Amino acid sequence: MSVILSSIVMLPFTGKFLEILKNPEETVNALDFMSNPVYLILMALVKALFFPLMPIFATILYFNGKSGEEENAFDRSIN
Repeated sequence: MSVILSSIVMLPFTGKFLEILKNPEETVNALDFMSNPVYLILMALVKALFFPLMPIFATILYFNGKSGEEENAFDRSIN
């Protein structure tokens, strides 16, 4: 989810990367867009919306995996 949202935020700034491919001398200025206020605000919004959800997703994945282990152990004990 984070990668997808970050790539959506990066879409307006892809022209800078294409310029680097065309003109290798532009690599010196490659990361100038990261100081752009629009980029900073968009990335801050994405991180503020997504990162509080990370512990919730991690907890769900943990307990889902834990219940899968218990089901496998139960199935092995029956057989």
